[in-house]
Amino acid sequence: MSQYPSALNLSNIDIIAIEPQHPGNIGAICRACKNMGISQIVLVNPGPYDVEETYKLGWGSEDLIENIIVLPDFDALLSRYHLLIGTTNRKKENQAPLYTPTDIMPIIAPASQTHRIGIVFGRENNGLTVEELSKCNYQSTIPSAVPYPALNLSQAVLIYAQACFQASFKTHSVAEGHPFNPSGYTWTLATKQEEELMYAHMESTIALLPFKTRKGTDSFVALFRRVLGRTQLEKRDVRVIFKLFDLVKRVAKYSNT
Repeated sequence: MSQYPSALNLSNIDIIAIEPQHPGNIGAICRACKNMGISQIVLVNPGPYDVEETYKLGWGSEDLIENIIVLPDFDALLSRYHLLIGTTNRKKENQAPLYTPTDIMPIIAPASQTHRIGIVFGRENNGLTVEELSKCNYQSTIPSAVPYPALNLSQAVLIYAQACFQASFKTHSVAEGHPFNPSGYTWTLATKQEEELMYAHMESTIALLPFKTRKGTDSFVALFRRVLGRTQLEKRDVRVIFKLFDLVKRVAKYSNT
């Protein structure tokens, strides 16, 4: 292990809420982030929030409220971010590993020095969809004393924002070989949009093969997502995988003639 001063860079951390409908929650999210040093809130397809309740619950964070970024849908996030952390309290078969807010911080802290990272919170009534979670690099959950925790959206944001704040003045131990262990090499992560194009290329290529996987192409690509999604792919890694599947596509087309 080596010491690397990888305190979380809060200026590269965004809090993202998917389709929030209650202006009070939006105000409380901004207030929580203001207190914890996070300056950018992103809302995806929100309900109306330029109302008195937002400012009342967001007292002291008017600057964050006025600078909220609004995007039309989840996929609009992909070109903006290099890493996405999806939050969930669902437990299901073949799920990616779930990290606590504290555990995820040393994993993303090195990347936060030069890359944009979003922590994604789902809808107030039913969270993130399975598809949305599959497009996140990591999945995270808040441990609780009960099987089905009843935290509301702004409470969950506060817990993650506080973990971010604590990580912003910590130095983490980084294993040799970790992608961001200092070696003079400049790492350039792929955007989520570039990763999604890679997965689409995989899917179209696998569909051309003369044999079919047991559970179908979608499930097979989901396994690749589960493995590769937990890594921090560079742009050149994505290009290599593209080339590999280009070769597979050529072989598949040749075998089908």
